[in-house]
Amino acid sequence: MLEPCAAAAEEKLRVRARLNVSPDLREIGPAVDEAVRVATAPHHPSLCPGVDELRLALTEALNNVVEHAEHPPNEPIKICIADEDDVLQICIEDGGKPLPVELLEEPQLPTEPVIEEPMELDALQEGGWGWMLIRASTAGLQYSRQAGRNRLCLAFYSAALAPPASAVLALPAALGEG
Repeated sequence: MLEPCAAAAEEKLRVRARLNVSPDLREIGPAVDEAVRVATAPHHPSLCPGVDELRLALTEALNNVVEHAEHPPNEPIKICIADEDDVLQICIEDGGKPLPVELLEEPQLPTEPVIEEPMELDALQEGGWGWMLIRASTAGLQYSRQAGRNRLCLAFYSAALAPPASAVLALPAALGEG
């Protein structure tokens, strides 16, 4: 498992951008769009195969800060986007309540096969999926709390945030330059 944003490794990071986001649900979409633009630059995000996972994980993480952490309303949420070797890290820092400890534990897989009856989509619970989506969408994550501040770092493989070679090679033909 990757260990993003480890304190000992921070001096090795190449910071791409630092963003301040107002703790308002209406500001999350534009902040995620800007983070995706920075994370996939100089390429267009639609060419990058891992962009949907990045967008989902970051949106869920920021929603959790705004909806559950009770972050001070007049203080921005800080986002740092940085590279270390072949990993892109997005670290979110906020001044809200600590993340519940049970969320940090590795999920346990069932030991017995789970056989359930088919369920209608409407019967699924509406909330409570965010943390699972964050874990499933990242290459690794790390959480720490220091001096009353939360720091959640999400790691993504850089290769997934660049277009595949076939897309780059096809670009001149698509532009009529081949």
